[in-house]
Order: sequence, then structure tokens, then C-alpha cells
Amino acid sequence: MLSWQLLLQVSSIHLFIQLQLINHLLDYLGRKWGIIFATLIFTVGIILQTASAAIPLFVVGRVFAGLGVGLVSCLIPMYQSEWSVFFSQF
Repeated sequence: MLSWQLLLQVSSIHLFIQLQLINHLLDYLGRKWGIIFATLIFTVGIILQTASAAIPLFVVGRVFAGLGVGLVSCLIPMYQSEWSVFFSQF
């Protein structure tokens, strides 16, 4: 049986694993389409969590939501730094 601590930490565990693979995805998709892709993954995770009637489906939703949050938390700072004005970087 799943404990509540594991249920709440699934997205954090998945975030650590997917951070190792994020650079390859970003090089392939680009920043803008990567943000769109990450938002869609996060939306799927939220839909799965909302529609879940059992704990296993909720855990799957947490995995998708963790992947989306991890992608967005890496993509947005890179995208902002690429579009910022040169003088505002210092």
C-alpha cells in the first residue's frame, strides 16, 4: 500500500530523474515549443489528478505534473535570459 509521503513526493522524484534528460529535449524542440509541450504535459497531469478515483491514477497524474513543472522551471529562465536586453543582465 502506498504511503502518503510517497504519494506527495512522486513529482519530486520524477523531477530529479527528468532533469537529466531535459537538455536533449530542449535542443530538439527549441525554447518556445518546449514551453508549449511542457504546458500540455502539465495539463494532462492536472486532468488525471482531477479525474482520479483511485490512488494509482492520482500517482500517474503526479508524475505527469512533476514532469511539466520540471520542464517549465528549466525552460522559462532560459527563455527569459535569451530575450532580455543586454544591459539588464548585469
